[in-house]
Amino acid sequence: MNQIKTLNQKRAKLCLICVERIKLLKEGKWKELSDESVKDFLPSIYDEFEKFKNFDGAKKEAYRLFERELKKEENRNKKEEKVYEDFRINFEGFNYTDDYSSHAKRLPPMIVSNGLIPTLAFYKSKGKDRGQIYQDISEILEALEFKPYCEWKSKNQNKGLLEFLLDIDANTLRLVTMEVLSIANWLKRIVEVELEERE
Repeated sequence: MNQIKTLNQKRAKLCLICVERIKLLKEGKWKELSDESVKDFLPSIYDEFEKFKNFDGAKKEAYRLFERELKKEENRNKKEEKVYEDFRINFEGFNYTDDYSSHAKRLPPMIVSNGLIPTLAFYKSKGKDRGQIYQDISEILEALEFKPYCEWKSKNQNKGLLEFLLDIDANTLRLVTMEVLSIANWLKRIVEVELEERE
């Protein structure tokens, strides 16, 4: 029983960190969250940042902004690594807090009524705040060291959660659905406290 309590505490903590990142992003201060449980928003080396094109939510948006920066006349002859050294994100367009809460609260009932794969495919396809929730779920599964996902991910570095769900058997899918539903319920509770009561 003690381990279940510890796992629930870890789920809750990781959901809280994801919500804190959203709040800090709105203020342009994402890097101020110094918790190793989740990935840094802007890594120090370009090779890590380049992987953002495979992510969703704010990370994908940041990569799109970087691609625009590369196309500017003054950067056309520079190497991508050099442009990245000088790259600064304007955070004004990253206010995900308004809709993140309502989408996070809808996530558990959507998983129950529609199934995990259709729900996460819908969230991923919508991008922005829903895409951020999809990305947060992926990162939480990795931070929890959820064995089926981590083992698959170690062999499929450039693929994401949705590809994993389409690649597994029915028993593993049931196991993943239960885990993601637990994460989604914690995320719902955290946004109800952190985003609605304090905003």
